[in-house]
Amino acid sequence: MDSFDYVAWIKYRESLQTDFISQINESPKFDGTPDQQFNQIIGYLDNLKGRKLLVLDNFDNPSAKDETKIKNILSDFKILITSRNQFDDIQDIFLKELSKEDAIKLFEKHYTKEYNLNELEQLLDQISYHTLLIELSAKVLKNSRVASISSVLESFKNRNLETIKTKINFREKKNKPALQHKK
Repeated sequence: MDSFDYVAWIKYRESLQTDFISQINESPKFDGTPDQQFNQIIGYLDNLKGRKLLVLDNFDNPSAKDETKIKNILSDFKILITSRNQFDDIQDIFLKELSKEDAIKLFEKHYTKEYNLNELEQLLDQISYHTLLIELSAKVLKNSRVASISSVLESFKNRNLETIKTKINFREKKNKPALQHKK
């Protein structure tokens, strides 16, 4: 991302319009109806000078209107869409599973306590190096007083995930703006 002057990161939740307004309408402020605000934001972004990237994260269940809209806005931006869906006219790039080393690093990013490497490797094998499951497992262990890697592993083996109960907080970082100017 260092090769871009501007990066806009939008987490898709409701609609492109709603998400752009709620995530980019910080500075400058845009006024008017939602349609007017959205058009002002798109105009503002289009007029930025330099290399621009839009990351549209979790574009998993877009409306037909949003699917069409994303192809027609921000023509001067490179657009990266993360999704579990495939779209017509958009090139797919399939990601390979993580290497063992990268999976361990991802686990350690979310779980900083000591652990048994052999148990962790067994867990990673059981969940097929799936990034979301690695992150969730690490967060469960971090936030649990009783869960251990071996108990999480057994729950996956037995498909008994109800035994792992904890609150996982997925708060977004409040201080991180959706649009960042890279200097």
